[in-house]
Amino acid sequence: MKPSQSTPLQTSPIDRTVRTVGRILVGLLFVWAGIDKVQGWQGALAEVAGGGLPFPPFLLAATIVLQIAAGAAIMLGRWLRPSCWALAAFTALATVLYHGFWQAAGEARHNELITFMEHVCMVGGLLVLSTLHGGD
Repeated sequence: MKPSQSTPLQTSPIDRTVRTVGRILVGLLFVWAGIDKVQGWQGALAEVAGGGLPFPPFLLAATIVLQIAAGAAIMLGRWLRPSCWALAAFTALATVLYHGFWQAAGEARHNELITFMEHVCMVGGLLVLSTLHGGD
C-alpha cells in the first residue's frame, strides 16, 4: 500500500451498526443542546452575555442554528466533515471561553476542569467522526 492510501474501514454489519449508533448519539447531543437553548432562551442569552461576547442575541441564534443543523446532519450521515469540523471548532472555542478552570479555585476549579476535559473529548470525537465516509 502506498503511503498516500488510507486503510478502509471495516465493513462488517456490526462495525457499521456501531458507527451509525455512535454518529447518531454524537449528533443528538448537539441537536438537544440547540433545542434546550431555544426553550431556555433567556437563561442561554444571559450565559452568552455573561461571557462578555458582543451581540449576544445574534451569537445565541447562530449557536442554535449551528447545533441543530450540524447535529442533525451528523445524525443523518450527511455533510459529516464540515458539520463535525464546525461543531469541533465551536466546542473548542466555547470551552476555552466558558470553562476556564485556570481562573477558578477549590471545588469550582475541579468542576470546571472536569467540564473542560469532557468538552475536549467531544472535540476529539467529532474529529474522529469527521473521517468517516458516506455516513458510515
